[in-house]
Amino acid sequence: MCQLKLSNSRNSLGKRCKRREQEIKIIQHQIALVLNCFVCTYIHPDKVPAKVLESFCGRISRVGSGNKVQKQYFKYVLVQSFTQSFSFHNQNSPKFRAISVYFHFFLYMTENDLFLRQYYDTVLQLRNVEEQLKNARIELNSTSVKTAEAEKTLTASREPGQDTAEVLQPLSNDEVVIRTSNGPRYLTNKRACVPLSKLKPGTRVSVSAQSLTIMHALPPQVDPQVFKFSTSEPGQKGPTFADVGGLGNELALIREAIELPLTNPEIFHKVGIAPAKSILLTGPPGTGKSLICQALSNTLNCTFIKLVGSQVVQKYIGESSRLIREIFAYARLHAPAILMIDEIDSICGKRSSQGSSSDREIGRTMLALLTELDGFQAKDQNNDLVKCVFCTNRPQSLDPAFLRPGRISRKITIGLPDAVGRFEILKIHSRKMNFDKSCDFSRIVQQSEGFNGADLRNLLTEAGLCAIRANRGVIQMEDLLEAVRILQKNKTLEGRAWDLGGDSMNK
Repeated sequence: MCQLKLSNSRNSLGKRCKRREQEIKIIQHQIALVLNCFVCTYIHPDKVPAKVLESFCGRISRVGSGNKVQKQYFKYVLVQSFTQSFSFHNQNSPKFRAISVYFHFFLYMTENDLFLRQYYDTVLQLRNVEEQLKNARIELNSTSVKTAEAEKTLTASREPGQDTAEVLQPLSNDEVVIRTSNGPRYLTNKRACVPLSKLKPGTRVSVSAQSLTIMHALPPQVDPQVFKFSTSEPGQKGPTFADVGGLGNELALIREAIELPLTNPEIFHKVGIAPAKSILLTGPPGTGKSLICQALSNTLNCTFIKLVGSQVVQKYIGESSRLIREIFAYARLHAPAILMIDEIDSICGKRSSQGSSSDREIGRTMLALLTELDGFQAKDQNNDLVKCVFCTNRPQSLDPAFLRPGRISRKITIGLPDAVGRFEILKIHSRKMNFDKSCDFSRIVQQSEGFNGADLRNLLTEAGLCAIRANRGVIQMEDLLEAVRILQKNKTLEGRAWDLGGDSMNK
């Protein structure tokens, strides 16, 4: 009997515990729904439908009208939530406000329902006004900046223009002798922001048109034509040594003469020798002389200046020499720089006693070039950062004064590529092309004897055109063979034209 009573009491106690757990879960679920609904109402009250608000009030009334245990547990959970929110959250946070307002709403629901709704609307209006005020302040700041820039531009436009002058000699910290563009010389002052170290003899400056006060130190004057010669500047993408094939030994000699003095000049000072100033590249056209110079400038991240010798020759006496000087001045100003002069034989050919006035002007141009090669000003620190590369396919016509050591540090011949070189060049130019598996470059290498790098690149282009004519998206072996036949025919015609031209000249 006792065991039966004990089992019944255990069963009734278990049922009551389960019932209590279910009541607790129901209360927790109701509290979560009420809080979620209230948070939505607090943040976006205008977007909550009327049915949701009715459900919100209904849940509150149902929870508030429960038994005594439900009411006590509900208030306990609500007070704990309010206390935790007060302790661990900012009082201005939406979560704190939602729980606190809901706490008061539960206690004084029948009295303050309308006032709370008005309070929510007032808070939202205040937030909108604050946001509009913030945007207005941002717009005011941007307008103030634009107004200041416009006033500065207007003030500058009203001021008279400035003249240019040349510094002759600094006398003291403030007094400088200048010569204006008109010719007269003046003793003038300088602005405090212009350092005296920049006012060296020969420096171009801007002076006030009224008081002739030095306003700014200007860079050296450069002919606008010089800017056309600068084909690349540091940071621009271009060919590298990975794009040059078949010139392993030649590239090693070139990099030793040009790249090593720029990347590791201390080793030359340690050994006690002077680094190379310039090199001469000789060889037939299309062998990659210009490509090597571009790869040098891109590898060293320096300025690359390229011009042809005939571009230097001007029709007025003295203009060619002046252009040479300004080219070297521009290179020193943008050092490190590589200056490449192609077809150097057009201005540095052998001189003769019998010649026209144009020949004498070319001779003066060569003398200006030799002066720049010899007479790099020792006080200019950028002289060692300017390297010259001269190219020609007629080295026998160059003047011996130009070829002497000290002016030309190294002479390198860039010849036609051998079989290994032709294979490397084909691989380089075919990186982005679509070839069939049957294509064999070894057969093309055997049939392309005497081709230079430009011919091999043209060969691949012609093979692609053959595939396009056949309405194919892949280059096959027959396209390569057809391109070889076309290139060989063109080279034969070029050789005949060269022979005929040479015979007519001899006659």
